[in-house]
Amino acid sequence: MCDEDAPSPLTPLPRGGEGNRSGRLDSLPHVAAGGPEKETAAGKMRALRYTIRAMDIPRLTILGTRVASLTYNEAVEAIMELAAPGPAHAYVCAVNVHTVSVARRDPGFREVLNGAFLALPDGKPLVWAHRLLGGRRLPDRVYGPTLMLHLCRAAAERGVPIYLYGGADGVAEKLGQTLKEQFPTLQVAGTCSPPFREEKTPDSRLPDSRLEAEIAAINASGARLVFVALGAPKQERFMARHAKEIEGLQIGVGAAFDFHTQRVKQAPAWMQGAGLEWLFRFCAEPRRLWRRYLVYNPYFVVRLMLQWLGLDGPSRDVGQSAGLPAQSRGLRHNGNADGKA
Repeated sequence: MCDEDAPSPLTPLPRGGEGNRSGRLDSLPHVAAGGPEKETAAGKMRALRYTIRAMDIPRLTILGTRVASLTYNEAVEAIMELAAPGPAHAYVCAVNVHTVSVARRDPGFREVLNGAFLALPDGKPLVWAHRLLGGRRLPDRVYGPTLMLHLCRAAAERGVPIYLYGGADGVAEKLGQTLKEQFPTLQVAGTCSPPFREEKTPDSRLPDSRLEAEIAAINASGARLVFVALGAPKQERFMARHAKEIEGLQIGVGAAFDFHTQRVKQAPAWMQGAGLEWLFRFCAEPRRLWRRYLVYNPYFVVRLMLQWLGLDGPSRDVGQSAGLPAQSRGLRHNGNADGKA
């Protein structure tokens, strides 16, 4: 069910980690081409500005995925700077052990994550991986549901409209009302709880008139931030596939809609801090999540150790895939600049 102009209290918004923006240039984020501004001078200038802006974002490659080494506050500022002025035609992913492990085994999905404007460290093990691999020492992860609240607060303060796309029937609409209670000045431009759709293959050209109408509604709403909650890895593939069509900056937030409407219970803070949220969720839904945690968690540990030993690719990734000319590789980068993947 979709509803434009949509407006259980949330827990208090936690403070984001502080930190200076220091680090290396390991890759540039992707700004999808082919949107309405593709051939205009304004569009070209926007793309150039975002490219230059992105050169200050430190990144670390973990199992082949280029993870943005940012704190909550830095991620919010980068996202708002891209989204607020106008059409972004881009997307943000919150990556964890499961998604980077899937990406390590699936080159197509790895391309999806590395095509994002930002791939943020949603999982605590990715923070630990930064320390192990010599990356920036992050004070905390950038957890998708918490990032959503930080962004909603910033959007409310700056008059940036948002759109909620995903969740079971009626969940997005309920979340819109809940967010309005938490942030009274927030502009919820619209909500949509789409019907379940099987994932299409990348080369599929089957028309979907209802999906086209949903995308048209998102664009017509004027939303600059589009929160997408379809579950991983489906939502990441959806955002990448439709980045050229959806004008607002898409942000994949996974189970955030269910958490913030209290349909699903979150792990206690101490379990989240100890990196044990996976255990809490596994115990709550073992039949659905057993493969995600019992297969991919050990796989991640093994692959990370191999990478640390130099047997599974470099931890720092600079190259033409990032959109840099060869002579620019290594700018603000203290590690290898050979472009190896």
